[in-house]
Amino acid sequence: MSTLCIALSSAQLPSPKLKIPLECLMRPMKKAFDDLILPVHTAWGSLSAYLSLKDEVDLSLNTLKLEKVDLYMYHRDDQRLGIEKFVDWINDIVASGKIKRWGVSNWSFDRFKAAHDYAVENNLVPPSANSPQFSLAAPCCDVWPTTYSISQPQHEMEIQWYADNGVELLCWEVLAKGFMAKEDLWQQSEVDPSTFHAPVVKGSDEWRLQRIQRAYCNPENYRRRELAIELASKSNLKLAQIAMLYPLAKGKHISVIFGSSKASHIDEMVALQHLNIDESAMALFLGDRHPQSRRQKRVVPFMPEFVIENSSNNVQAIDSESTRRMKTQSAETNRYRSVPAFTVKSDN
Repeated sequence: MSTLCIALSSAQLPSPKLKIPLECLMRPMKKAFDDLILPVHTAWGSLSAYLSLKDEVDLSLNTLKLEKVDLYMYHRDDQRLGIEKFVDWINDIVASGKIKRWGVSNWSFDRFKAAHDYAVENNLVPPSANSPQFSLAAPCCDVWPTTYSISQPQHEMEIQWYADNGVELLCWEVLAKGFMAKEDLWQQSEVDPSTFHAPVVKGSDEWRLQRIQRAYCNPENYRRRELAIELASKSNLKLAQIAMLYPLAKGKHISVIFGSSKASHIDEMVALQHLNIDESAMALFLGDRHPQSRRQKRVVPFMPEFVIENSSNNVQAIDSESTRRMKTQSAETNRYRSVPAFTVKSDN
């Protein structure tokens, strides 16, 4: 079964005067996918009244010409408000039948868990989705003001909690603003870290570039990109595809959001729905230079469905029976190797 998730913001919904209605764009996609999930973001969580939230929901539905949406999400948090207000307000709208479930975007783990606990304790519908930043290029600081990232290793326990509690993660900036899509973008020799804190006009293009480079352009992320480039070459994939697979390999509760200017990019991303990154490659990305000696330690919560065959370096599907047979024969033969199909020198 294939699923497509189309994310929309209530602040960026197409005008009712749009010459090509949105439903005309969605119709062919409904035919191509078994499920079509339509989440909609509301405005920033703020001190606005409950009636404003109801108005935004109605505006979204009227513009989309829909009676209900699959997922409605608060965009950003406002910690001046207690989480009980957010939970109570959105549960009223869930009860109206206009939305099936609800979630949030860029909420910290502590705030999300508090909202989830409050809902469960009071027999209300808990949030079932969060939208944090998550990428192979782990930002070393906030990419944007009031946003939240789970890319750093210390967030592993949070990611597992989301999985254990049936919470979906819709992850943004997975390609790190192109750092993990273009092999030669912002080469390490061309980026000057001394400019990362230079005074610039807030909101300007220079300000945006400064924040992006300060977050992503560091030695660890350059190391990860080099590994991803090598893995992509050996796997007959592209850098962006490896970068997309990285968060997806962390759990089946994780989805990724990406933007594209070419139809071919969409085809490349759709092709990833049956692929995965093996434990050994994940360990290398995380800095483990000897993953083979730690095979008993699980890095990802489920076994990959694909392996790389040494003879061709093509990603190939294997069924469950093949997986069991390969494990049985692994001590006797070295015909198959899991990703990565490359070696890393110990002094790298």
